[in-house]
Amino acid sequence: MAKTRAEGWLLLADICGDTKFLTGTELEHADHILEELVRGVLSSLGEPFNLVKLEGDAVFSYALSSDVTDARVLVDRIDDAYHGFRMQLFNIERSADCECSA
Repeated sequence: MAKTRAEGWLLLADICGDTKFLTGTELEHADHILEELVRGVLSSLGEPFNLVKLEGDAVFSYALSSDVTDARVLVDRIDDAYHGFRMQLFNIERSADCECSA
């Protein structure tokens, strides 16, 4: 199998502090909350980024140079992913109906 080479960008979006969060809160809710936060990133990331892998709380994706006509689109998608994360965090905090530390 011949190897091919492509040019582009790699993106690793990682939720910092997840280990501390998981070990310091009730596991009943913590896993679900992290899943929701990652979902917020994924739902907002979109084209031209392609998902490679989810690893715990990290999203690994790439965008090929051939798919990007304007680099500002990359910055916009990254900005969208951050705002998706923040919106998901806001919604989780707003809808929490228990008194646990998660």
